[in-house]
Amino acid sequence: MKKLLAIAFALLSAQLFAQTPLWDLHRDKIDDALKKGGVKTESDGSVTLSEGASFAVPAKAFPDKNNFTAQITVSYGKIPVGASIDLASLEAKEDSGFGISVSRNRYYEGYVPRVNRMMSMMKNIGGKDGRANVGKPMVFTISAKGGIVSFYLDDQPGPKIFADVIDCDRPMRIGENSRNFGDLKVLDLKVYGKDYDYKSPKERPSATPMGVRVGKGWNMAVPYVADKSRPRVLVYGDSISMGYKPRLAALLGDKAYVDHWCGFAGGHKIDKRIYREAAASAPYDIIVFNNGLHSTHWTPDKVTDKQVCDSYRDMAAALREGAPKAKLVYLNTTPVNDGQTNKDGPLGFDKRNDVVVRLNKFAEQVMKEEGIEVIDAYDMLKDKLDLMVRDGFHWTGKGYDMIAEKVRDEVEKELKARGKLKE
Repeated sequence: MKKLLAIAFALLSAQLFAQTPLWDLHRDKIDDALKKGGVKTESDGSVTLSEGASFAVPAKAFPDKNNFTAQITVSYGKIPVGASIDLASLEAKEDSGFGISVSRNRYYEGYVPRVNRMMSMMKNIGGKDGRANVGKPMVFTISAKGGIVSFYLDDQPGPKIFADVIDCDRPMRIGENSRNFGDLKVLDLKVYGKDYDYKSPKERPSATPMGVRVGKGWNMAVPYVADKSRPRVLVYGDSISMGYKPRLAALLGDKAYVDHWCGFAGGHKIDKRIYREAAASAPYDIIVFNNGLHSTHWTPDKVTDKQVCDSYRDMAAALREGAPKAKLVYLNTTPVNDGQTNKDGPLGFDKRNDVVVRLNKFAEQVMKEEGIEVIDAYDMLKDKLDLMVRDGFHWTGKGYDMIAEKVRDEVEKELKARGKLKE
């Protein structure tokens, strides 16, 4: 009986210890050496930061930077356009550590997570008008658990970054900002160690949690890889890829993990380093790529035929250099409709569609020279403009289904040839 009581007491003690913060704003004194500017501790234990002031949590509060939880409760005034503030920054110039900033652009206010100085996408913190409520307390949580760094606002799940935090011995600075936008009030701040198990009541458990993998100039939406033997597919493209990629992933199911890189690294002069690094970031079996709709301004008077061909050739070469074992498949560019000028009648082709035809001509020429297979999405959809929305570029679900099914067929054919297709 005594032994059971001892075990129970030990378990209870461990649980209580895990719930005890390693650093607590209301318990631990801020070292004067870690203060910058007007840092005022209020009678209720909160801290007011004026005119760009900041303070820091000592580095010893983070004995394991891959397993911790930091919760920061703040309220702030109106943010001018273009301003940003570091709510938390434990970083060094050597691309290490983590951080989270609040910023305002022309349209909305949001927070931007960082791991190893690589930024994730901005996440909106405002209401319907995109503006946060002045003076409203907000709880930002950063939770690192062995290779996954998750960010939350008021328990609402935000980005997950799949990365190991590269260690640095800096303290975590709170409140440093590029432009003052009134007092920042830090109402509470706690840092917990590796045994603290933060669980958001608003997060739905998932067998394949989604997150991001980031690098210099690229940012991918990726599933968490639990089965390292499962084939890997990378979809790289413009907003058309945003429409078909989720459908492709659903069609493939557990036959393959599908990563998604949406963006354009460079203009007609490709930054090959970015493409190489992104392609090398996972052991891809297949890379499906396209970015034509970001180039509908490439008229012959602005971008020569040679420049177009060189762009496609450089893109293909860089992807191949980064992933020499992957099969490359090019998805050519889909039609552009006249819905932006033709508000009522049946959809036809927009004048920019001539650029699309030109781009596809040279892309197919280059891919043939490089031995890269082409999926002719243009030909598949050119007579189905009724499946488009009237913004000029995008498709209804049926249109994206057609693209996804065609890409699925190519992926499965390649996986079968490699002996990796799960029946």
